[in-house]
Amino acid sequence: MWHKDSECEGRLAALARRWPFFTAGTRKLVKLNVVDGVGGASASGAYSRTQRQQQQQQQGGFGSSASGFEPGDPAPPFHVETLDGQQFAYPPPSGLNFSLVIHGFTNKSAFLECLWTRDTALADLLQGFPEGARALFLSFDETARSDARWMRSQIERAAAALRRKEILSRVYFSPVPVHELGNWIPKVLHSWRLDARYDWLRGGWGQKSYSLVDAGDGCEPSPSVSGAVAWVSEGNCSFFVKVKNMASSKAAGVLVYAFLGNPIQDMNCEGTECFTALGIPASMVHLEPAVVLALRNKQPVTVSFQKTPSPNFFVAIDQQGDLAEMGWFLYPTFSFVNWQAQWYSACPTHGYYEYE
Repeated sequence: MWHKDSECEGRLAALARRWPFFTAGTRKLVKLNVVDGVGGASASGAYSRTQRQQQQQQQGGFGSSASGFEPGDPAPPFHVETLDGQQFAYPPPSGLNFSLVIHGFTNKSAFLECLWTRDTALADLLQGFPEGARALFLSFDETARSDARWMRSQIERAAAALRRKEILSRVYFSPVPVHELGNWIPKVLHSWRLDARYDWLRGGWGQKSYSLVDAGDGCEPSPSVSGAVAWVSEGNCSFFVKVKNMASSKAAGVLVYAFLGNPIQDMNCEGTECFTALGIPASMVHLEPAVVLALRNKQPVTVSFQKTPSPNFFVAIDQQGDLAEMGWFLYPTFSFVNWQAQWYSACPTHGYYEYE
């Protein structure tokens, strides 16, 4: 039987007021019933972790997703090697109860590059990560050891600047590539996937080739880009202004390039710009000198796009020891990690306690 914990409910309600995408409502689980290929969702009453474990044992395993795990399943024990040669173990031998955020990094993601190179994004992590949470940073790539060292150095640098070095005792970095971990984490990261988009950018890239046309910095309309993808540089005006000008010039899309040595940035709108939706796609890429040279010499350049499935970069274990989704961030900031961790740490049972 489930009862509300009024103190805990108050803390959850406060979180929900601060971050509206969180809710502090009644805990329920939804089952999907499929009969002759027709699905129908039915809400079932909340049931305990013990009951879930018994049900999973009867079914012969965890969940029914491609990974074999579903959100809400108890997280199996695991251990991973850390940069200092020690082992990070879950559950911790000390018996300390904490929520755990697991992050898989890849140097092939411009989004993660932006997340890890923006000082404000790192500051968000250091200033808001709750004491009742831990973070485990991994890498999908063969360069996992150097990736782990780089992530640690980024956090150490930001921690020194903000005088928040105490967080270093609650974050862990593994030099082992995700696919070599030998536990359940790779399956969950590769099968729990969500799509994301900017609300103000409503267009999508087609599966075809486009002509690429140089449009300077994109801060003024350019009729020459009509029907083509506009190649514009970063800076001098906002991303919104660039895309809006290219849309008014009837461009098929926009590629904004970062100057040499500059990281990929968050292509977000600012202030009232966000109230205007634009109907063409836009992406940010690194500068390609060969492209610049070809365009300068008036040589034809084409660009094409492909959809490449991406693993989920974040999953979590709440304070009950259950697996939890973290979704896809709206924009690159560690604030989303903090908010989720605070949600999981607000109280041990997410607003309810249980007795049998």
